[in-house]
Amino acid sequence: MKIEKYWAYYDGDQYERAPDEVVTEEQAIAWGEANLRDGEWGHNERTITADMVQYSIEIDADGDEIPDSEEEIDRVEIGITIETNHEALILDVVGHNSPCLDCDHEWVSCHASEGGLRENPGVFGGPGAAVSSETHCRKCGLIRCETSGDTNEDGNSNGVEYTAPPDDRSWRFCGAADGEEYYESLLAHTLEEAIEEAEKILSYSPERCMSDEDGDYAHVEYVQEYESRDPVVLHWQRIDYDPEDD
Repeated sequence: MKIEKYWAYYDGDQYERAPDEVVTEEQAIAWGEANLRDGEWGHNERTITADMVQYSIEIDADGDEIPDSEEEIDRVEIGITIETNHEALILDVVGHNSPCLDCDHEWVSCHASEGGLRENPGVFGGPGAAVSSETHCRKCGLIRCETSGDTNEDGNSNGVEYTAPPDDRSWRFCGAADGEEYYESLLAHTLEEAIEEAEKILSYSPERCMSDEDGDYAHVEYVQEYESRDPVVLHWQRIDYDPEDD
């Protein structure tokens, strides 16, 4: 009878015996961490841990392992850190053809869209010590919720969650007509597209301009639509108009 040793990966649910060529502790750690990286852990930042356990086992004269002779002789904790993959998280909610994928996001929050306290919009507490901050991109409308401070091991909510721009938010042009404010819905999905469409409107209808001490201008506005009341402007962008640019 002889004694042999081997390493195995164990994470509380999964047990996997390492190949025979994994002999030293360093080899076991490297093999185990590679095994962790092959797992499906989602796209949010988190630290994944497991154990590499070394066992001894008795071998009979025929070279077979003797049942129930296994004994743990060493255990090493291993771990890897998964970095947040924002691109993958966004892709999951908007699809491959969304302008949100190429947007250089500028995150803002306002009470009309994110809710919460007027002096600190978009910030919410719970569960436990967790704090969530909700914002949206002023360029493409993508919604982001970041949660931190959750100390629960089970069902931990820390991380980032994205939501596609809702259907009840849209871009519109704001100018003037006969001395009154003039609004026109735009087909734009992003701030850049809205500005481009607005500039086209001004090029063929310069009378839509408003004026102040800085010159002629118009607005593009990102608005929240409601069935029972007027839209609420979440944010806007001034567009200065110079007829010589046409």
